[in-house]
Amino acid sequence: MNLIIVFGSLFSFLVPFFYNTTILLLSLLITIKFLKPKSYQIYRSQYLNVCHLSVIFFIVASIGIILVNELMDFSVLRSPVVLLAAVTQMFIAGSYIKSQMIAAPISEINYLHYAIKMVVLAFVFQSAIQLFAFFSPTFLDVIRYFQHEADAQLMLDGYGTLRGLALSSELSFSLAAGYGLVIIYFSLYAIKTDVKISKKIIYYLFLVVGSIFSGRTAFIGVVVGYILYFHLAIVEKRRYLHLLLSPFFVIVSTILILENPPEELEPLLKFAFEFYYTFKETGSASTESTNILLNNHLSVLKNVNASTVLFGDGLYTNKDGSYYMGTDSGYMRNIYFGGLLILSFKILSQLIFNFGWMLLGCRFHNARKLLILNIYSFLYLIILHIKGDSLINLKICMLMIFFVNFIARPQHIERKRNVSGTEPLVRLLIKQT
Repeated sequence: MNLIIVFGSLFSFLVPFFYNTTILLLSLLITIKFLKPKSYQIYRSQYLNVCHLSVIFFIVASIGIILVNELMDFSVLRSPVVLLAAVTQMFIAGSYIKSQMIAAPISEINYLHYAIKMVVLAFVFQSAIQLFAFFSPTFLDVIRYFQHEADAQLMLDGYGTLRGLALSSELSFSLAAGYGLVIIYFSLYAIKTDVKISKKIIYYLFLVVGSIFSGRTAFIGVVVGYILYFHLAIVEKRRYLHLLLSPFFVIVSTILILENPPEELEPLLKFAFEFYYTFKETGSASTESTNILLNNHLSVLKNVNASTVLFGDGLYTNKDGSYYMGTDSGYMRNIYFGGLLILSFKILSQLIFNFGWMLLGCRFHNARKLLILNIYSFLYLIILHIKGDSLINLKICMLMIFFVNFIARPQHIERKRNVSGTEPLVRLLIKQT
């Protein structure tokens, strides 16, 4: 039940009568609470308030930019408004799950591990769906029924049946970013838990397969995940030599497969590993999307005037719905809309979203792990923002961050701690668990 709730909350795919699983789950959980008030507890959460305030802070700042420029382009507000509703639903879903954990009870040390496990399994299940849909056109037709028709058609026109196979409302950048983030989370899960090595390898392979189907953006998460894995392995002094060597094993195995790809997988592999085939043919490890980003998008910054850089033009999209100035780079879209001012607000809002839980006190067993996880996930989003508008914008990533932070913090700790219980950041980083 908990896994179904997490899956439906993260991917929010279409369902009859309820529009999507976010509304369906919200209705179901509210009905359960109404019929059986003691079935679960909706907790008071200062972290939820902090997250709401971080998003509202950005919305208010954006409205200010819009009114000052008098161009009335409110398209920038769509994602944060949807995020507010989605985080609220995830909070109620998290309250239900946390109630089950407390009733079980699950020991405090496992709260973080359990939260990550639920997210990892949700993406493993999503990967299995994509793999099955790739090999079965009939099953893919069923999946299409639960996708937005316009988005599914867009993916079909651009990539055929190589992408857009997920049971999700998000089929492109947001889904790929989510896969990258879950691989970062999995790095901590692989080091910190005593799950069998064989099961960890299976989970990881499914996550990588799902990343290939969702888009190359996820590979950034693979790299960041390996860095986190090495970091944790060194800090924890864990002698997982066979796992530490796994990146090299993966690289060598991948090259061997790419040199002699199976016929039915060749189109998919050539798309996912375009940089490898380009390097092999031309000696330059580039992709079409990277070239467009560097040559057509980032290069135009040279011609932007100082006023736009500081305060923006007040436009996020054109009247036809296309991106203003034809760029999808997050930093550039933010600068064109509200200059460095709105970009600073976005970064601050993301910082609050990632680290707001620390304001409530850090004296619990998993605090150090959670802090490290949020540092890496924040850096990942900062890097991802070069490719597309990622900060306080990618719903799947934001919901993952909220869910893990909310569940990882034992509820009795939140009731006891307040701001005065917060430990200094440096002390928390060096504290051994």
